[in-house]
Amino acid sequence: MPSDLGGTAVLIPERGCSGGGAGSARRKLRNGAPFLDWALPPALTRLRRKLGRGDEADRRFVRVLAAVLVDGLDAVDDAVREALDAGAASDDLILTILARRREPPAPAPITTSEALALRHPPIADCARYDRLRGSRAAA
Repeated sequence: MPSDLGGTAVLIPERGCSGGGAGSARRKLRNGAPFLDWALPPALTRLRRKLGRGDEADRRFVRVLAAVLVDGLDAVDDAVREALDAGAASDDLILTILARRREPPAPAPITTSEALALRHPPIADCARYDRLRGSRAAA
């Protein structure tokens, strides 16, 4: 069953199909076969190399690729470049960079008129509180 991911068709084997069986599909995934022929931006290619080979490296790379669906390829590419420039090839760092960029900007400060300014600002004075409670209050 072909699946379209960013213009690149990836063949996902179905259960029970001929052509090597599930073991062959697992070996291809383990060897990074789905990523070999993809035309990726240079930063993603560098990340793929730095993550290395193996199941865990593939999982980490797929986490970064999955962010493309949410944030777009340009944003993910920029985040990967920023992480690599900082000397870190970490999927967690890249996802954190993307999450921080999604945060809404801080609201503009509200200006208040002089008429709303406090005439008697509060004073942090615990002894004053004790005097207000009176002598009947427990110490």
